Amino acid sequence: MLKSQTISDGSGRIRIVESDDRGEPEQISLPTVADFRKYATYQELISLPLARDAQQGKGSARIGLLLLSANVNQGAAAGDYVLLDCIVYGYLGSAGTVIKRVAFGPGASDDFVRLDDSDNYDRIGIAGRQIVNGLPDSTSQLAALSLQVTGRISR
Repeated sequence: MLKSQTISDGSGRIRIVESDDRGEPEQISLPTVADFRKYATYQELISLPLARDAQQGKGSARIGLLLLSANVNQGAAAGDYVLLDCIVYGYLGSAGTVIKRVAFGPGASDDFVRLDDSDNYDRIGIAGRQIVNGLPDSTSQLAALSLQVTGRISR
């Protein structure tokens, strides 16, 4: 955010201080992983806070890129078609907005979520569920159905 501040010292001189904190990196560079096996309904297992830091008044993050990497492995489970169905939400307070819907299969395991300057979320939430043969499923024993999220977010 661009800011300018006028400071007056005791001798009557006025000084203008300008600052730009848009390039400050955030703490989301570490991977976050969730296991979505055995969930037939959407479960939000990943929540990434976008608060800039502990100081008040800094606002939330806006610009960034999140990499979603899924591990979908059917293993010995009976099924011709297995995927991880996900919804990415952006929250402003407690109100969620769908940013993206994406499905990951064994051959399609990566996707991106881009945040631009018009976005202003307090946190990002990712919900997912298990789909087997086109239907939500909570009984099939899959070898792996997990999602890893990593990225870089700034003002």
